[in-house]
Amino acid sequence: MPWVVTGPPPPTTLLQIGIKTDMPETRPHDKKLALQLSTITGFQILVSFLMQWYVITYFGAGVRTDALYTGATIPQLLTILVIESLTVVIVPMFATSSEAELEERGWFLFVGMGILFLAISAILFLALPVFIPLIVPGFSPVEKQLTVSLARIHVFGLVGAASYAVLASMYQARERFIVPPAATLFSGIGSFVLLAWQLPRFGVAWAAWMQVFNITLPGFLLLPALCPIRRIKPQRELIRTIWSKMRPLLLSKAYYMTNAPLDRILASFLAPGSIAIFELAGRFYNAVIRILSQGVVTPFIPHFSRLAHEQNWAEFRTQYRKQLVLVSVPSAVVMAAVIVGGGVGLRLLPSNSTQAVVGSLNVESLSKLFRVMVYMSGLLPCMAFVNSLVNGYYAKGDTRTPTVVGVCAFTVGMGVKIAGYYAGGILGMALAVSAFAGIYCLVLYVILELQTNRLLAAKAAAPAGAARNVLSGADVNPSAS
Repeated sequence: MPWVVTGPPPPTTLLQIGIKTDMPETRPHDKKLALQLSTITGFQILVSFLMQWYVITYFGAGVRTDALYTGATIPQLLTILVIESLTVVIVPMFATSSEAELEERGWFLFVGMGILFLAISAILFLALPVFIPLIVPGFSPVEKQLTVSLARIHVFGLVGAASYAVLASMYQARERFIVPPAATLFSGIGSFVLLAWQLPRFGVAWAAWMQVFNITLPGFLLLPALCPIRRIKPQRELIRTIWSKMRPLLLSKAYYMTNAPLDRILASFLAPGSIAIFELAGRFYNAVIRILSQGVVTPFIPHFSRLAHEQNWAEFRTQYRKQLVLVSVPSAVVMAAVIVGGGVGLRLLPSNSTQAVVGSLNVESLSKLFRVMVYMSGLLPCMAFVNSLVNGYYAKGDTRTPTVVGVCAFTVGMGVKIAGYYAGGILGMALAVSAFAGIYCLVLYVILELQTNRLLAAKAAAPAGAARNVLSGADVNPSAS
């Protein structure tokens, strides 16, 4: 996730994590697969973070890094809004297709999505000089022009991202879950090597091209999924089905996407480097949250689903509380390390604010980064809890409650962030992120507790066999409790 908190996490399907829903218990193979995926994901995130850190330390937190991150905003919005939604829809469709259908649909979507996003990239290339100034009104004309030039590079990564989405979905449908993330990891390592090799020669534009290369190369590595070559046939019914299933996702995600432009608009009026610092801190925390989700949250999903299906609510509550404890320990350790490390780091910095400390990062920028990390640290435990709680809701078939709570908390959070900006600049914005996450987490927990208590009471009071009607009644209007 390229920016801080875009709303409720999407439900993780059992298919996406390599667990078949018809299995009564999680097999050792599934646990091994989950561990492998978590390890690869961890290395992916590490390589990605090191690339961002290398660029910031090379150029320093300033105009060029702000322009680099801002230039990627619109392509990232489209990736999360459209391409990731497409993946959620087509993986289950591919999984229920015969091999012949999978090949035909794969070829059609691969070519169709490639052409579509090539056209979108061309349109954005021409339209970016209009859109970019709206995102960064506080930039000078020269800074806006630099941002536009870098954004025009970023847009061509959309073609690679769309192609990868289709091919990775084909691999998942064939239960070859390791190949797509392994291709992404390999691409990240290669991109990092090329970045470090030629960045001094080609400058910040090279950093933008390496991000495009990092997004596009996995698609090339996954091309064997299309073998054998097939004649492309029109798939009108497929398009209609995909669109009907994507439309609700697009509508729900679109609102959360306003978070990224808001961050850019506010930070553009602050000192140069503020966008890069805020973005780097957010990426760090989102990376840790993602690792926790893969390693701690995901393994509980099939167990939650079975307990909900059996209406064993006492054990269901015990297990989601247990999961909260499990995610709280590493979250607390990382949070404490950030706070203590930030405090120690601030004390060790030289007194000269313009002195370079790490590469081109000077004392002032590094001090600001430490403070932002500390003020934003509440994001980590709270959003780790949110991921756990949301999967508890999804396991019992309640997608409405986390969505409604997420929209309300996000709306309040945007207001708090704007207030934080006026009260304390970038530090106020960072504190607002922690406040938003805390509100979101607390409300989800209270409602889930109330719902579970209600289900337990109803099951105890209902005659045998009648309790199976309790779940739907409890989840239709959770606020009634």
